[in-house]
Amino acid sequence: MEYTSDKISQIDIAQKTIKLSLSDRHSKLLMIVSLLISDLLAIFISIFSAVFIRNILPLSTNVTIEKYINLFPLIIFFVGIYAIRDLYNGIGVSPINELKNLTISTSLVFFLFTTLSFLGKTSETYSRSLFIITYVLALFLIPTVRTFIRWILIRMNIWGTPVVILGFGSKGQHILQYLRSNPHMGMRPFMVVNGNVDEVYRQKWQIPFLSFKEVKNIGVRTAILIPNEFSVTLRKKALYDLKMGFERLILISDLEWIGSSALISHDMQGVLGLEVEQNLLDPYQKTAKRILDLLLVVIGSIILFPFFLFIWLAIILDSKGPAIYKQARIGKNHKIIHIYKFRTMVSNAAEVLEDLLKNNCELSGEWDKLHKLKNDPRITRVGRFLRKTSLDELPQLINILIGEMSIVGPRPIVEDEIPHYKDVFELYKQVEPGLTGMWQVSGRSDTSYENRVQLDEYYIRHWSIWMDIYIIVKTFWILIKGKGAY
Repeated sequence: MEYTSDKISQIDIAQKTIKLSLSDRHSKLLMIVSLLISDLLAIFISIFSAVFIRNILPLSTNVTIEKYINLFPLIIFFVGIYAIRDLYNGIGVSPINELKNLTISTSLVFFLFTTLSFLGKTSETYSRSLFIITYVLALFLIPTVRTFIRWILIRMNIWGTPVVILGFGSKGQHILQYLRSNPHMGMRPFMVVNGNVDEVYRQKWQIPFLSFKEVKNIGVRTAILIPNEFSVTLRKKALYDLKMGFERLILISDLEWIGSSALISHDMQGVLGLEVEQNLLDPYQKTAKRILDLLLVVIGSIILFPFFLFIWLAIILDSKGPAIYKQARIGKNHKIIHIYKFRTMVSNAAEVLEDLLKNNCELSGEWDKLHKLKNDPRITRVGRFLRKTSLDELPQLINILIGEMSIVGPRPIVEDEIPHYKDVFELYKQVEPGLTGMWQVSGRSDTSYENRVQLDEYYIRHWSIWMDIYIIVKTFWILIKGKGAY
């Protein structure tokens, strides 16, 4: 094959970039070491913080850290079990699976410590309350410190291994955009193999486009292959030609919105079988979800009761009308439910909206597209704050308590929104709507309605109790940032 000067320059650029950046192997080593240091740091912080908290509690005796220094070598159990559960890989690991594996692994280590303490007859020597506090702190701090360390390395542009994308149709473009938007996945798009493309296309995507033969000269060891966007001949070479040097080859499935968390693989003598899970239709899984809902509602109601009173008073002092109102929405099985919310608009909001849409084509178009107005003149001063912080949704704890809603789920919609969901509505009406969900932690009002529907579909198909826990934790972070709410 005869290379053009444009292709030769692309090869030079790619080679120079790789030489200037970390190599594939070094980037993996950096990720492993970073996660290892992160875990050790979080464990030590948990221990010292637990000693501090234990000593300020009104208990009979204080404890000193010196008494526990001889136990520090046991921290190697954390590293060993985390390594066995592949928690130091760092490449292509979803935050939900990482949270799940960290929680299970950390619990396993503390269970092991408890067993060793019992067998060694030292359970009376060490403080049980200190042990429990350390365990609770570790469950929170280990994933938190990991996230913080990963964020620092991402900002320094040194997190992740170089990845080549084989095939660049609609799915290849989606993969490129996804990896760029989610650098925590540990895969940095480095180049695309897609044959001849014009300069405008290259400028649009800002990534080198190379031919398949040119990849041999690059040395990238991780590739993502989109089979239907790559020729059969080149697809076989990627799979079987060891000279390509791909130690890690990721195949993209043709199944739309069915990810690994919804699938169980079965090897049928060389034929791959995929079992699609429907966790939200499993009665045992639904019971676990309901227990989590009730537990959080009871704890949340006790903690938030003073805020309820303060918000109620602020609303009635700011504008005329009741502090709490009801809205008709669609619940499970297409049943009409009435959700409770703190009032954030003027009392005659319906009439004001009708006049606005009648006299303003731009606002009418925005309403038809999103069913929201970014700068809604009907919102009161207190209401704007409540919406920014999503505190207006708190009364829906009542709906959750009586079983009409869940803490996490697709947002409850009105009848006018059903056409936006199309076939997905059949999935939507099989579950309870939620107080928070994938949409809220993925941009909220800043995302398109089409993407919101896709996120609801993704949640229903991929649900697990760990996904709910992850969304709940991320919701608090989103609320603090106040991003995408109006």
